[in-house]
Amino acid sequence: MFKKISLSAFFICVLVVMSFAQVNNFTMNYKGTVGNVKVTLSITSDWHNYQTTYTGTYYYDHVGKELSLRGVWLARLETIELTEVGDGNVVTGYFSLKGDPQKFYDVLTGTWTSLDKKRTLPVRLTKVN
Repeated sequence: MFKKISLSAFFICVLVVMSFAQVNNFTMNYKGTVGNVKVTLSITSDWHNYQTTYTGTYYYDHVGKELSLRGVWLARLETIELTEVGDGNVVTGYFSLKGDPQKFYDVLTGTWTSLDKKRTLPVRLTKVN
């Protein structure tokens, strides 16, 4: 009897953890600009170990070639910091984005900075989903 209760409790715990994990993972899709160039961006958040991380892709609409993104939420700065990764897993730039959590991050604004930090472009993204 104890084994049946323990096994049932275990499966209930697994289901609770799985449902909690699904609530904390979500994808946000955006359209907007980097500088004056139109882009499409998609990022997925993942909350674990008390930190929100992001993975995703973006591309310049006129080119269509995806660049990978990975990053973190910096609570003290209230920003999403993303690293842009190109071919060969080479870092090519950085995004620093802010949004209003009260508005579910419908709009993200910030900057894109080149790897050498010599170029900085304004970024404005609007959620499309």
